[in-house]
Amino acid sequence: MPHLAAGHGRTVVTAAQILLPALRGAGTDDETGRGLRVVSTLARERGASRTKAGKTLWFALTPPRRRARPRPPLSTPAPAEHVGGLRGARRSHVR
Repeated sequence: MPHLAAGHGRTVVTAAQILLPALRGAGTDDETGRGLRVVSTLARERGASRTKAGKTLWFALTPPRRRARPRPPLSTPAPAEHVGGLRGARRSHVR
């Protein structure tokens, strides 16, 4: 298995079966046959090897990048005056 960089994750699975996985097509009604395709799509690397007890499968993931938080505006504009529901209207008092 290759060395992992900091911040990356690896999953290792062992199984008693000796048959190594192979990509295959799965029909819409099939209940199996999609696992390796999902792992291949998401994993940065993957591998499998036979062992005395069966097989070992592994895959390495790269964590998603964090989205930068939007920065607040440098200055907040002053709110517009509201008079009777009209923006920018000024009150005039007539006596």
